[in-house]
Amino acid sequence: MRALAAVVAGLLLLAATPAAAAGQKSFGDWMAVCDNLNTCVAFAFPEAYGDGAWLRLERTGEPGAQVTLVIAIQAEEAPGAGGGPWTITVDGQQVIGRVTLTPVEDDTGYWRAEISLSSAHEVAAAIREGASLTVTRKGREPVVLPLKGAAATMIWIDEQQGRIGSPTALSRAPGAPSAIMVPATPVIRAGPAVSQASLPTVVPASVMAVIGACEEPETAAGEALIARLAPGVVLYAPVCSQGAYNRIHYLAIADEAGRGARPLRLPQAPGSTEATTTEAWNLHYDPASHTLLAFAKGRGLGDCGSEDQWVWDGAAFQLLVTRVMGDCRGVPFDDWPTLYRAVVKP
Repeated sequence: MRALAAVVAGLLLLAATPAAAAGQKSFGDWMAVCDNLNTCVAFAFPEAYGDGAWLRLERTGEPGAQVTLVIAIQAEEAPGAGGGPWTITVDGQQVIGRVTLTPVEDDTGYWRAEISLSSAHEVAAAIREGASLTVTRKGREPVVLPLKGAAATMIWIDEQQGRIGSPTALSRAPGAPSAIMVPATPVIRAGPAVSQASLPTVVPASVMAVIGACEEPETAAGEALIARLAPGVVLYAPVCSQGAYNRIHYLAIADEAGRGARPLRLPQAPGSTEATTTEAWNLHYDPASHTLLAFAKGRGLGDCGSEDQWVWDGAAFQLLVTRVMGDCRGVPFDDWPTLYRAVVKP
């Protein structure tokens, strides 16, 4: 069984090349991810691993894109505890005048406060030069986010977006401004609808032979995802390894009787250590949208790991989206950075 850490690392350690997923980098207290459309997201976390708080910086790749800054702090058990007003300081200096933040508690158990767009670039500049950001809350302990690595993070993001030396740059890195170009969004055309009636309930022996060694051969053929992709084309995905919260499927295609069996290779985000894979984690298939979804959990809470979605185009699966979270810090799925994204069109 391939360890989850190796799988996530293979997704995240990608080369920073134009018009391709830039991948993930870590600098000091920061982690950052840029996708194939040059949208970049960075997080800063507290020193204590169990403290539920973070600073999230996001910027899309368009020339005039503004910086979005959100601070999130886990809500205390007492209703309303830990809410507003908040004051933020960097190295003891209030960075947005006398304005205080009014956080909102979301349905994931966190208070969130978004820095106004008019102030976000100013705050980002203070963060870049600072050692720590402190959130002061009435009647609550301050929350401190160390900022080591902020300058390097912003340089890396500027490099991916072509902003080095430009007036819109987050960093102070010198350089000649270049044209800021956003790559075209990849387009997928989904295949025609197909009935799921009268599918096999067990993976045929001929398919299992093509799949090869399973750690749990006694249950693999019966515990499988089986779906019809096209007439005479069936996806067989037996569970070949499983743990407390992950089920690893091996993938093959054949007809309903198991004839013509061959491994199925799913494309991975550009720049990954492997271009394709014959394994996927915790699979689900939606025939209506032709979407195959895999979610590899880094731990049982599901607050870290990776999610991939592929769409069947009538001949093969095409990668639709990859989301990643390499740090298990309680970040809800909706806040995870995107490593790759495409769109589905009729």
